[in-house]
Amino acid sequence: TNLSFSLSLSIKTNNMPNNKHCGKIMQQLNAGDGHAGAAAGTMKCNNKDEMLKTKKDLLTKIFNQFSKQ
Repeated sequence: TNLSFSLSLSIKTNNMPNNKHCGKIMQQLNAGDGHAGAAAGTMKCNNKDEMLKTKKDLLTKIFNQFSKQ
């Protein structure tokens, strides 16, 4: 049971001057890769409970990294 995910900026946001970089967030979390406008990754999980915990933890980390940028 693996967890696959993606994130992207809207076209409007991606074309505006900002410091948001989806790919850097994934790289910093060692969770995947991408570019400024979009990123994706897969986390290996052994069971559903581990997947749900990973999902919660990873979403929190992504939000925190995004807020810091």
